[in-house]
Amino acid sequence: MTNPARFRILPLVILVGLSTEARSEDVFPLTCRKYLETMNACVATLPEAARGPAQEALEQTRSAWLAIKDKDVLESSCVMVFDAAKEAMQPMCPEVSFGEPPVPPTRTCRVYVKQMKACLSELPEAAARAGADALRKTQETLAFESDRRVLEAACKSGLNTAKTSMKEFCPKVRFEVPKYKLPPTCSKYMKTLKACIAKLPEAARGPSLDALEETEETWAEIADKAALEDACKTALDSAKVAMSNMCPGVKFK
Repeated sequence: MTNPARFRILPLVILVGLSTEARSEDVFPLTCRKYLETMNACVATLPEAARGPAQEALEQTRSAWLAIKDKDVLESSCVMVFDAAKEAMQPMCPEVSFGEPPVPPTRTCRVYVKQMKACLSELPEAAARAGADALRKTQETLAFESDRRVLEAACKSGLNTAKTSMKEFCPKVRFEVPKYKLPPTCSKYMKTLKACIAKLPEAARGPSLDALEETEETWAEIADKAALEDACKTALDSAKVAMSNMCPGVKFK
């Protein structure tokens, strides 16, 4: 059963509906996997004499984590270890990024994370630091969820709550998903590809729609709309060749 305490991360986001039960017992939580990946990269850059002992210590940590069956406890442990590693190991591995957790794939979640970061930048230092830590944990929690509809609902709820509870602290942040205005051919491309995606097998729909929405966000930031219109014509022609057989009944024109 999902532990609701895991989702009381920010006062402005409601995430109780998310679940991690689909994860296999032998698969580490995201933060643990990220820690192991980052530390392996770091160890590879150490002097040869230090590499062996460091790799052995890392393997001992991994073995100890395999014995922990409570994934909530394991995740908390990995967060603490990762935070400590950032301070202790970053100077030894300056080229290795001990960076941000991944942004969730859906548009509403990306907007939520982006706008919360904008809001935190306007807060006093102590509050901003605490908020950034809470937001990072929220991102890690969202990254466990594979159901796109659940993600969208959770982040939409977070945006709505933030609009009410954070507006007085961050009056310049809108806390809403923007409406993108694209050139005609680009809008036609988006509409056609969405119709095509709706005909794909269910497992392919979510990732395809996420990728399409990311493309739309990128296009919306391009200032040269004439060049963008030309690029969209090329993209639509390419989609007609590549996708028409996968989407019978959808007109690519």
